[in-house]
Amino acid sequence: MSKGSTYFYKIRGYSNYAGKAHYGAYSMSSASRDKVVQTAIGWLGYKESNGSHKKIIDVYNSNRAPGCGKLSYYVPWCAAFVSAVGIKAGATSIIVRHSYCPTMLNTYRNKGQYSSNKKYSPKPGDIIFYDWNNNNTPDHVGMIVSCSGNTVKAIEGNKNDAVGYRTFTKGYSLVQGYGLPAYNETSGIKYTGSSTKALAVAALEEAGIDADQPDGYSDIGSEYDTAETELSKGCGEDSTELQQMEVMLETLKKNADTSDLENSTESEYKAAFLYKLCQDANIEASIVAENDENGKRIAWVEAVLDGQLYKIDMTAEKPEPVKYTPGVSDYNEDTQNAGAQEEKTETIETQSTTSETKATETKASETETTATETQSQESQPSETQPQETE
Repeated sequence: MSKGSTYFYKIRGYSNYAGKAHYGAYSMSSASRDKVVQTAIGWLGYKESNGSHKKIIDVYNSNRAPGCGKLSYYVPWCAAFVSAVGIKAGATSIIVRHSYCPTMLNTYRNKGQYSSNKKYSPKPGDIIFYDWNNNNTPDHVGMIVSCSGNTVKAIEGNKNDAVGYRTFTKGYSLVQGYGLPAYNETSGIKYTGSSTKALAVAALEEAGIDADQPDGYSDIGSEYDTAETELSKGCGEDSTELQQMEVMLETLKKNADTSDLENSTESEYKAAFLYKLCQDANIEASIVAENDENGKRIAWVEAVLDGQLYKIDMTAEKPEPVKYTPGVSDYNEDTQNAGAQEEKTETIETQSTTSETKATETKASETETTATETQSQESQPSETQPQETE
C-alpha cells in the first residue's frame, strides 16, 4: 500500500461443498468521487467528428431516467455526458440522469444538494452548471475534476463538439452553481501510514461514545501525523513516560483542531487524539466518558506513567496529568506519597520476614545435607552438580 493513496474493496461470499469452494458474485462497489471522475476522464477526446461520441449517447439511452425520451446523436449532449458517467460508474442513485440542463439543476436544488455560493470550493465529482447568458438558466453542464487553490478544472461533454477540459478561476462569474451528489465518502479507505482513526474510534466506542457522529473525527489522521513528528523531536530516548506525556499534551494543543466540532464533542476528540499518541508510545491508556451535571458529555484519559496512574482532564483549557486513584475524588499528592510510603514499609516488612524464613530454611538444609551427604553423592551423577551450580 502507498501512503496517501485511497483503496476500494469488493467482497464476495463462498461456501465449501464436496471439497470445493463455491463463490458468489462480487459486491457492487460504492459510488466514489474518484471512480466517477476517472470514468469521465476515460471518455476524454471522444468527439462528433469521428462519431465516437455516439458511444456516450448509447450509454445514456441504455438507462434513461423515467419519463425521458431517447436522445438523438445530433443534439446537444453535455447533460447526457454527465448522466452517462453516472450510469457507467454505477452511481445512478446519486447522479441525476437527464438530457436537459435546467431540469438537472432543479432536481439537485429540490433535493437540497445544490450550492450557488461563489466562494464554494468544488470537489471532484461535483456537477457544475454554467449560465452563458446570465439569465439564471443553465446553458451547459460538466463535472469537476479538481480544485487546487483558486484554479478549478472541469471535464465536459459537447465542449467544442467533444469531451474536453475547461480550466477557470474559482468564483468565475458564468458559473451558476454546483450540483452536489451524495457521495459515500467512506467507501474508500485512505491509508495515511498509521491506524490513527481506527484505534481512536475503537477507544471512543468502548467509552460509550458514538464515533460516527462528529465528522471532525475524520481529520484526526492528518493532524496526528504532524503531532507524531513533533513528538519524536521533543522526546529523547531517555525521556520518562511523564516527560513524554508533557510533550504529547503540547502537540495536542497545537494540532488537535476542534474548531469544526460542537463543544460537547471537543473533549472526546482530544481524548481520542491523546489516546492514539499514547498507543504509539507504548503507554498504557484508556478513554473514560460520562455526562456532567448539565448532561454534557465529557471525556478524559487515564494513563499509566512510570508506574503511576494519572488522569488528564480533556475539558481543561490546558490539560495536564494529575496523579489519580479511581473512586477517590479528593486524591492529592500528599495522600499519594503517604500511600507510597505505606506500601514501601509493607514491602520491607515482607522482605524481612521472607529473609528470616529463608535463613531458617538454610540452616535446616545444612543439617539435612550433612546427614545425607554420602547418599547424595552416591545417587547423583557427578555432572549434575556443576549443572545445578551453573
